[in-house]
Amino acid sequence: MKKKATRIVVILVLCLAVPVLVAGYIGYNLIDWYLIRGNDFRYGDFYYEAIDGEVKISSYVGKATEVVIPEKIRGKTVTAIGWRAFESSGITKVTIPDSVITIDHGAFSWCNLTEIHIPNSVTSIGQSAFLGCTDLTDVTLSENLTALSNHMFDRCASLTSITIPKGVKNIGENAFDKCRSLTDVTIPEGVTRIEKEAFQWCDSLTSIIIPSSVKSIVSRAFMNCKSITSVTIPNGVKRISNGTFAYCKKLASITIPDSVTYIGEYAFVNCTSLTSIAIPDSVTFIKRDAFQGCDRLTNVAFRGEIYSVEASYDYGRDALHYDLPFAFYQAAYQPLLPPPPEPDSSLERHY
Repeated sequence: MKKKATRIVVILVLCLAVPVLVAGYIGYNLIDWYLIRGNDFRYGDFYYEAIDGEVKISSYVGKATEVVIPEKIRGKTVTAIGWRAFESSGITKVTIPDSVITIDHGAFSWCNLTEIHIPNSVTSIGQSAFLGCTDLTDVTLSENLTALSNHMFDRCASLTSITIPKGVKNIGENAFDKCRSLTDVTIPEGVTRIEKEAFQWCDSLTSIIIPSSVKSIVSRAFMNCKSITSVTIPNGVKRISNGTFAYCKKLASITIPDSVTYIGEYAFVNCTSLTSIAIPDSVTFIKRDAFQGCDRLTNVAFRGEIYSVEASYDYGRDALHYDLPFAFYQAAYQPLLPPPPEPDSSLERHY
């Protein structure tokens, strides 16, 4: 009986001793050895993955509000911040080292961040990286970004201004959706495409300069930008997509270039401050209810040919001063559409 008990004790000692010896051999401390989580290792308040001599931060488990991400962990360079690594953490400020190249999807989503400065070493930021950071007010982006990903700053309700780097070509879907305090955004020459709903519900945005490099503005890109008063669409844009400026209630001036051939459904619906518009001869398609609810629109200049117009007929209205089919101009007098629902505050995930 005593021999059996002794054997059990020896086995237990070996079980404890072997990891200690191995951990010492490979350079990990004892605590970290026992805190391996799947393929991740722990270093202080960080979990990380080591891949081909480089390190990706996979999660943060600390309680600090100001965090400095190390440039190296155990001699290996930190090059990436992983998927949802800091999601819903209480951090208000984070310092990212110049070694980081990639920030993955949702990396800082729903954090308490108030500021973020992304070094120029970063070339890629995943979608929803800062989704729901409602206290974020100060942002500096890497000059080496070529795209702003989908939902990148979605619901950053305190963000008031941002400068988009000169190398960016594409502004992703919902990139600034519901940034309701955003008053100033600089879109650089070089951006070619603004994706759907990129700036929708930016209630405080009073003006926006769209550079001449932009060739495509996708559906609802500026829907519900209730404070915008004027917009100039650059020459080269061919389509004003569905709902692009819907519910921009203070929009009083819109310049449409000769390159536009198509005005989509509800493109200017309920733009109730719009009193006049010049439609170039190049426009050949105007989709249904493009100007529905524009009840102050009394002057439309157009002498082109419309191949396709979708709207209801109403011969009782004759106050508009232009020579167009009844099917087109009556759209200005349709009953107001009900406004879209206010955005909810649910914690949607977009990654």
